[in-house]
Amino acid sequence: MNLQLRSDNDSAVPSPLPEAAGYVVVVAVGLVFALGMIGITRLLKKTLNEDNSNVET
Repeated sequence: MNLQLRSDNDSAVPSPLPEAAGYVVVVAVGLVFALGMIGITRLLKKTLNEDNSNVET
């Protein structure tokens, strides 16, 4: 049984972006999602008087 390392395979496709760009994308998407959720929460509190301190909501 002959095992090969991935780096020995010449048919591997190189990554289109560097590793740092991947981290930037993940952090940016997380920040956009978090800010969006904060905005939606404030909008609901303002327009529908939803407040998570009440038992009903």
